[in-house]
Amino acid sequence: MYHLYFCINQNLMEIMNSFKPCITLIFCLLSPVLLLASDIRGMISDKNSGEPLIGVVVQVEALEKSAISGLDGSYVIRDIAPGDYQLRVSYLGYQTKTINFAMAQGGGGVNRDIGLEVEDKVLGEIVVTSRAILNTEYSARASERIAPNVINVVSSQNIELSPDVTVANVIQRVSGISLERNHTGDGQFAIMRGMDKRYNYSLVNGVKIPSPDNNNRYLPLDIFPADLLDRLEVTKSLTPDMEADAIGGVVDMKLRDAPEDPMLNINVGTGFNTMFFDRDFVSFDRSNVDRKSPKMRNGEDYRATVEDFPLESVQHERESSIPFYQVYGLSAGQRFGQRQRLGVVAAFSHQNTARGSESDFFHFSTDRETNLPVLDNALTATRSTSQTRTGVHLKADYRLNTDNTLSFYTSYMNLQERETRTMVDTALQLARSGPGTGRIEQWVRTRQRISNIFTNNLQGEHKFGRNFGLDWSAVYSEATYDDPDMAEFMTISERRKNEDGSFRQTDWVYDNTNHRGFFRRWLGNSDRDIAGYLNLEYRPELFGQEVLFKVGGMYRNKERENYFDRYRLGTSPTFQVYEGNVLDNTFNVVINGSPNNVLNYELTEDVLGVYAMGRFRLFERLQVLTGLRYENTEMSWVSNAPPSVEGRIGSIEYDELLPHLHLKFELNERQNIRASYFESMSRQGYFEVIPYNFYEEDQFREAGNPNLRHAYARNVDLRYEFFPGRLDQFMVGAFWKEIQNPIETAVVRREDLSNRLFLTPQNFGTASNLGFEVDLVKYFNRFGVRGNYTFTNSEITSSKIVQFRDEEGSLASRIEDQTRPLQGQSRHLGNLSLLYKNQRTGTDAQLAMVYTGRRIAYISAFKDNDQWQRAFTQLDFSLDQRIIPGLVAYIKVNNILNTPFELEIPASNEKAAAAEPHLQPDEHRVLSRSDLFHRTVLVGVRYSIF
Repeated sequence: MYHLYFCINQNLMEIMNSFKPCITLIFCLLSPVLLLASDIRGMISDKNSGEPLIGVVVQVEALEKSAISGLDGSYVIRDIAPGDYQLRVSYLGYQTKTINFAMAQGGGGVNRDIGLEVEDKVLGEIVVTSRAILNTEYSARASERIAPNVINVVSSQNIELSPDVTVANVIQRVSGISLERNHTGDGQFAIMRGMDKRYNYSLVNGVKIPSPDNNNRYLPLDIFPADLLDRLEVTKSLTPDMEADAIGGVVDMKLRDAPEDPMLNINVGTGFNTMFFDRDFVSFDRSNVDRKSPKMRNGEDYRATVEDFPLESVQHERESSIPFYQVYGLSAGQRFGQRQRLGVVAAFSHQNTARGSESDFFHFSTDRETNLPVLDNALTATRSTSQTRTGVHLKADYRLNTDNTLSFYTSYMNLQERETRTMVDTALQLARSGPGTGRIEQWVRTRQRISNIFTNNLQGEHKFGRNFGLDWSAVYSEATYDDPDMAEFMTISERRKNEDGSFRQTDWVYDNTNHRGFFRRWLGNSDRDIAGYLNLEYRPELFGQEVLFKVGGMYRNKERENYFDRYRLGTSPTFQVYEGNVLDNTFNVVINGSPNNVLNYELTEDVLGVYAMGRFRLFERLQVLTGLRYENTEMSWVSNAPPSVEGRIGSIEYDELLPHLHLKFELNERQNIRASYFESMSRQGYFEVIPYNFYEEDQFREAGNPNLRHAYARNVDLRYEFFPGRLDQFMVGAFWKEIQNPIETAVVRREDLSNRLFLTPQNFGTASNLGFEVDLVKYFNRFGVRGNYTFTNSEITSSKIVQFRDEEGSLASRIEDQTRPLQGQSRHLGNLSLLYKNQRTGTDAQLAMVYTGRRIAYISAFKDNDQWQRAFTQLDFSLDQRIIPGLVAYIKVNNILNTPFELEIPASNEKAAAAEPHLQPDEHRVLSRSDLFHRTVLVGVRYSIF
């Protein structure tokens, strides 16, 4: 190795030496030019806030030379001859400024940093002063710098120019955050610092709202259109005045606020998914889908007939033309009245998209002798999904006077998904007489999911004299999820080998055996929150400095109702051939609903939280924030399950006292060192404690756990921050977490459920999680780079089953402990975005890459059989081009590389490849699932008036 290095180094030196004469000649020729070269350069900013101003026109009046300030507020005008000049600086909304400067003989250049003042507008006797927009990159960096705890901020300026159209996809650009994706390949839930989605919570304008997710507490972030945001704040270290139900972190979506000046934004776009260049989009007629099941409409004693289940909504309809997207957005805001006390903003967003997936996945058992995975079934599935995402936001604030403000906002979010799926399942054992033969099952599904969030929040902010302040919120929120009349039927066929070696396949016929056939299922929930928040602060001056004392509390009452009703139809007469049109067949009702299913339940939860905290300085540069938070949780439920089902009625109550300490040492105006310690928790999911069990999705049977306990964590954060420029940043941080009773969803053998394997939430002792993060933002006039890297290492030990053949030749099993990472934790995460902005041409471009390292997706009951998501890289691109002032055309391209989503078991394929070697060709891994989602392209125009 040393010899190779020496040879390479010697060759490089010889090459450089050969170029020395050329380099010397070029330098000599250019030296006079370089000595005479002169320019004027500097930075342009808002004089009051210091915020860099982008797009300022800078002109040397005596010459036909000008420049426009870049992404970092910098400008440069080159090749100015010696002499005296005037520099004219102009920007909309600011006073034009003229500066004298002299360019000396012999070059050398001139540096001039310029601060512009906002332009005053006189209306009668009222003076209205404009102010800089606060939803900018500068305000994001300033918020990160002055915050008392560890946060990251994404501005709406950044969001608008990114390739992302939902909040979920925006948040993946933040350090330490990866995404769990949904069945369309879009991001849905955030995994923060290796902590699964269950360990985080989301806020809207600082307030927790209920989730429409039918299983969990956490919000699906794909329901929120990104263009409704003013900014996105991610808190990684909690303070005492924040709810404690987060170990990973908190996402706060700040929706648009009333502007100081009139504002109007219009967005219109269209697009497509390249998957449908090669295959048809498949839809169904949803006009006959009833939101309520027969028993929900007619009472529990009602006996359904086949007429209650229209077949038109089950039939797949192929569309040969490419389905195009429709995207619309509108936001407007203004302040009203002589003193502009009333501010109003309204925003609307609508996205109608068509997505799809092409999937291969496999079902496994575990070999009784080697404990290796054995391939039982090979499945292929194609999905077509139509998504309609709508968001409406309205906010009004009224400034009673300089000390008192009232505000009210209401928002409505809706996501509708209409899905068709055809899945073909080839059994590799049943009716199999050799390769290429066996039984084939086909499942045909139509499904509709409807999620809604409706929030109302009345808030007040009040000051009493110089030292006292009070703020309060009264919140009413509702979230609903409906999955009405999911229809799925099964047909079977066999592939047989002829005597001449060719193959033939029998007709598709309906399978009416037990647990199969034709199912119609209704599932959903409603979740209502009533909450109140009150905070009181006192800011006295002690020992020559202002000190903050703050106390407050919150109370939230939740009422949740879940419904589940499932019917099974059978063909009548029994034997019928399926020829592609379900309307040609006849059916009767075999199972008449499920009113006594345990998933019909009502749940109530009351959460009370109170806190006390203080913030002060020591030694001038050290800021200290410390306090305590107390939270009490009471949760109870009643289900419709028969009395024999353990856990059908239950309750849980617990309380926690949580200390906090945050230190920020200000090295200087541009550098901070932070250290934080806080304790937090993670509550059980509502769905998780219900003693349900059923099998519906692609991978495993599921079951609840009424004995599940909440998780508790101790958290430490360290971070160094450097802000070399107004928009630039460099941050290095480290974190450590110790989690007691972590909750993970694992495949375990349930003795209470016939000793079968179920995907079940479980507590797993104590886990640790540590890592570090690096954040970088740097702008170079027209160019910029934004990137981050996160390393995470977590450990948790759980008991696993090992199957083997003992010394006597008998099959046996034993329990062994296995140490592994936390579910959902990737050791390596990375983001890199390359930016370009040309003010003269009105061009903005961004190429964004996201890397997500391998992580555990499903935990197996058997040692070394966990399913891992493979590492993947996603590449996205966006381009904005100004057409005329205020009008911009844009294009956004996502998943350029068409990166597959893959699950694997990192084990030998010895047993898995025995049935069909071509399905499992890799010796050191067993493929469990592979999904392709293809590329999405969105083009449109935006029109803005400020």
